[in-house]
Amino acid sequence: MFKKLSSKSLHKDHWLEFFLDDIAFPDGSTGTYAWAKRMNGVAVVIATKDRKILLQKEYRYVISEYSWEIQGGGIDEGETAKQAAVREIFEETGLTISESSLQRLGKFYSLNSFCTENNELFLAVVEAADVHTSGSEVGELISELRFVDFAEAIKMIDSGEITDAFTANAIQIAIRRLSKFTNSASAKEQSL
Repeated sequence: MFKKLSSKSLHKDHWLEFFLDDIAFPDGSTGTYAWAKRMNGVAVVIATKDRKILLQKEYRYVISEYSWEIQGGGIDEGETAKQAAVREIFEETGLTISESSLQRLGKFYSLNSFCTENNELFLAVVEAADVHTSGSEVGELISELRFVDFAEAIKMIDSGEITDAFTANAIQIAIRRLSKFTNSASAKEQSL
């Protein structure tokens, strides 16, 4: 096991805190380990009944480029994951949904070798006409909202057009979940 010998906070703000720990490695040698404690978040796949997924094209400062992503963001203090998901969807798309319309897809670490950030993934099935051209998000640059069908979403992942890990992961889980439901419903209808 790793043994923490000491820990020093290097930077702290509202979103994250960076640490540098002196540690003993499992083999007995010593060294340092840099890591970050980051606010947990949510990500939501917004899908329609006709098998389309809403993506947003958002500028990401760290990589200096636009990224196709699903909706999501941090969980504010005092919020549940579902409350954060509802808020983020409204801020980024103008769409108002209820917490009860969210289906949980899972919970995943962003980069567990470096960061404590854990994101809850959800699915919401909506009517495309209810989505506005933009939401009220401040501090983000979302240039486009676009519905793509399931096949196009997978193609965007496979071609590297979608590079955000949470987006790629959540879309693939949501498509499997929705396809399983659709296939089960079709099988039941055929047996009647």
